[in-house]
Amino acid sequence: MGNCPICGRPLENDFCSNCGYRVKYDPPAITALKKHLTSPLMLSIIILTGVRLLLSLIPTMDYDIVGNPKWSFNMDIDAALVLLSLLFIYLDAKKPVGVRIDPRGFKIIRTYYIVMGSILAIALLVAGVLMFVAGSVAADYIKYFVEGIVLTPTVIYIVAAVLILVAAYAVVLYVFIIKTISSVNEIAVSGAPNVKISSFLTVMCFITAALNLVSLFGLAGGITDIISTLIEAAVSGIAGFALLNLKKEMQEIKNSLFPML
Repeated sequence: MGNCPICGRPLENDFCSNCGYRVKYDPPAITALKKHLTSPLMLSIIILTGVRLLLSLIPTMDYDIVGNPKWSFNMDIDAALVLLSLLFIYLDAKKPVGVRIDPRGFKIIRTYYIVMGSILAIALLVAGVLMFVAGSVAADYIKYFVEGIVLTPTVIYIVAAVLILVAAYAVVLYVFIIKTISSVNEIAVSGAPNVKISSFLTVMCFITAALNLVSLFGLAGGITDIISTLIEAAVSGIAGFALLNLKKEMQEIKNSLFPML
């Protein structure tokens, strides 16, 4: 069984009868979760998110309303909050055997997605409803201010319907993101294998990565915009693989612990 790391006496059943030291273990699900949260995939996501944040801090030249050049930068709050939570999760997962993962990182990122998902869904829903209510009045308003655009009430209604559908999709997507974060947090807190990691979210990660890559062909921005889009594609793809691997291993652990379920 090995020797005690404290006094050097032989261990019996992972216990030292001389000094009372007992070998500490993590439950299989915690061991697997720590491995995934400190894996090269996780580290890649953290590094790429950090690069994305740094890119947002690079000043860019723009022009004001009268044509005068000006320098500005827009800090990527999304990247900053996600990076903070991922760093907490990564560092907490590197704690020694027997020490559970602190849920602080999961709480930050879950709260962030709850707030952002709610804001996005409400904004799209309100815009869609207002366009439905406005109808032909909105069409006349847009034709007046945007020369050359021919709009009818029917087109306005279609656009409104699309906005409402996008709002519904945003709600569904953010719900799956939040549920998956909660499932991973539950593993960290309870030590029980939780296989409720959304397959829908995993697939959407791969689809998002592909759409970001396709969008590069029509991107009219500078090199910073291109790099940011590539980073978003890479992060989405890596996250998809990470979720896929984690769910597979949790299912294997559950099957080994509860073969009859």
